[in-house]
Formats: sequence, C-alpha cells, structure tokens
Amino acid sequence: MSFLMRVRFCICIAVVFLFSVPSLVPQETHPKPTTVVVEKVGGRVTYKVDSRQVDDLLRALNQVADRGGPNQPVNVIVDSRLPSSEIWNVGGVAGKAQLTNLRFFVLFHETEMMTEIKRMPAVPFSVKPEN
Repeated sequence: MSFLMRVRFCICIAVVFLFSVPSLVPQETHPKPTTVVVEKVGGRVTYKVDSRQVDDLLRALNQVADRGGPNQPVNVIVDSRLPSSEIWNVGGVAGKAQLTNLRFFVLFHETEMMTEIKRMPAVPFSVKPEN
C-alpha cells in the first residue's frame, strides 16, 4: 500500500469515527419559546412577554415575530380568573403579528397548576353534540 493510500485510509477512519460520536455531530436546535402571561391584577388585564410587562401587546408580539420569524414558538398562559374570550383575544393579536406556532394554557392560581387548551374547529351549537 502506498503512502498516499495509507493517508487516505487514515483520514477515512478518522471521519467515520468523528461522525459516529453523537456529541460531535451538530444537533438540531429548537428556538426557546416566548412566554406570554395574561393576568388579572387589580381588576384589569396585564400582559407580560418573557417576564417583562408590556402595555402594547401587538407591538411586543411584532418584535417577537421580527426576531424569531412567524414560526417562533409562543406559550400563552392565561389567568383562570379572566373570561375565556381573553384566550382567543391573545390568539387574534398574535395572528396580527403573523405568529403561527401558539400553545395556550390556563393557569389556576389556587392550585398552582395549569392545563393546555387545544383549539379545535368551530361547530354549530347543540345541546346534543354529535360524536
């Protein structure tokens, strides 16, 4: 075996070794989710985006979309003491900011627990919903 072939062989072995070690292969990165908290404080609705109180939710969410793109993950946590319509209000504002990757949670302060709300297509009102 010539010297050049031995060098190529060693390089191939080294490359196979490097790519077989999982920690050396670049891992797919997922963007850190943005968190929007909607609370009832002193009888009014307040908004926090990543722990910072904001007065203009649309402007704050536009900045999120500018930084992370429309598929930036956003977790929306809504205080259970607020009307349920507040969930969809925040969803509408996020839609105006072109954000599409939203998850909604309701926070129950009494138990310090939260539950995820899955949005489903609208159906006509009925006291006997069809399965």
